[in-house]
Amino acid sequence: MKYLLVGSGPEKENLIKLAEELAMNNCVIFTGWLPYESDVVDALRTADIGLVMRIGQFSDNFHVTDTLSHEMACGLPILAARLKGFEGLIEENETGLLFDPADMEEFKTTLLQMYRQQDERIAMGKRAREKSIRAFDIELISSFQTEALLRLI
Repeated sequence: MKYLLVGSGPEKENLIKLAEELAMNNCVIFTGWLPYESDVVDALRTADIGLVMRIGQFSDNFHVTDTLSHEMACGLPILAARLKGFEGLIEENETGLLFDPADMEEFKTTLLQMYRQQDERIAMGKRAREKSIRAFDIELISSFQTEALLRLI
C-alpha cells in the first residue's frame, strides 16, 4: 500500500520527517504542489481512497475543502474526519466513512475496514461521484450564493 500526498503546505516538512521516523519512506510519495488541475486529477485517479483530514478545531466544522470536492468528482470513496461540513456530503457507508479526528485508533480501524472491503469501496466511490455531480452543480451553487447575497440587501 502507498500513500500519495498531493500538494504542499506548512505541515509537509513535518510529514516527511514523520515518514522517515516511521520507516515509511518507501510507502509515502510526496508530489509537492501540482500546478495544473489535470495533474491533480491524474494523481487522484491512481488512488483507492480519498482522505479528507482536519484536526477537528471548531472552525473546521464550517467549510468543505477542495480536496473533498476533487476526490468525490474523481469517484473515490471518502475517508473523512467527522465534522459538520463533511457530514453533509459524506453519507456513512454510502459515499465513504467518517472518523473522529482526535481518535487515531478509530482512524486506523476505519481505514483498514475501507481497505479490506474492495467491492464496497468501489461502490462507495461510484456513489460519491454521483453525489458530487449533484452537490457541486454550478447552477445550484450559484443560486444558493445569489439567494444569500440578496437576503443581505
